[in-house]
Amino acid sequence: MLQNPYETPRTERDNRAVDASQQKSPFAGCAAAFFLIAGSIGTLLGSAWIRTFGFTDYRAHLAHIGLPLGILTLVFSIVFIAFGIAIIRKGFRQSSGS
Repeated sequence: MLQNPYETPRTERDNRAVDASQQKSPFAGCAAAFFLIAGSIGTLLGSAWIRTFGFTDYRAHLAHIGLPLGILTLVFSIVFIAFGIAIIRKGFRQSSGS
């Protein structure tokens, strides 16, 4: 079969460079799963604390720390979810070749 005249010939060095750039980290999927699961659990916990200590009539001594803790947990959880989504998007970009 004839070689395509419009394609530059590949050398062994070119093949190694392509293979090295296409290797995926084995821990990327685990890291994304960890961030998404931790973010989901934290979001539920932070939302429950905000609801309990902010919108109900529960006004014990825990309410003074529970509401700010719920807000802080919710913010960190959203950041964790954003990290997980960023890892997944980076993996899709690398697998598509861009």
